[in-house]
Amino acid sequence: MSKKPIIAEKVKAAKRIAAISVPFPEKFIKSAELKYLKSKPIVSPTAPRGHLKMRYTKERADRVGKWSWGQMRKWDKATWDATIFPHISGYKSKTWLEIENEVSGKHKRNKSYPIYKICPEAQARLVDIQLEDLDEIFRFRVGFTQRLYGFRICDVFFILWWDPEHKIYPLSRD
Repeated sequence: MSKKPIIAEKVKAAKRIAAISVPFPEKFIKSAELKYLKSKPIVSPTAPRGHLKMRYTKERADRVGKWSWGQMRKWDKATWDATIFPHISGYKSKTWLEIENEVSGKHKRNKSYPIYKICPEAQARLVDIQLEDLDEIFRFRVGFTQRLYGFRICDVFFILWWDPEHKIYPLSRD
């Protein structure tokens, strides 16, 4: 039996699976237009995101109020233009697997954390903005102390917080 028909069938099956529409989490699309995304996030019940190119949106960012350490949650235009945008847009040509495998010294440059590992104030803020049911948060290392936090829903990174002082996941943990 030739391997060609088997491979062709697997490709057809993968395309059928990829075409299945899984409900996109409502909390990310309610009150957000997602106008910067040209299409809905790619969602497949069986396909890992590793091979997908990263996309992002800042339309669900939490930019109201300030943290107890004095940092405003709303970043200014200069910070977006000079720091956040160049960094995050540089990842658009990479797959999630490439992003997850980047290292800085001995450590992963970008990674996800279980929600319980971020500072208590950030955990409480997730409850305030009704995102407490999500299990993990992803962060990009932007600079020595600068971090960009958000949630990944398939191929899309939903920017949530800009943390220029490394306070959301402090370096010194008890």
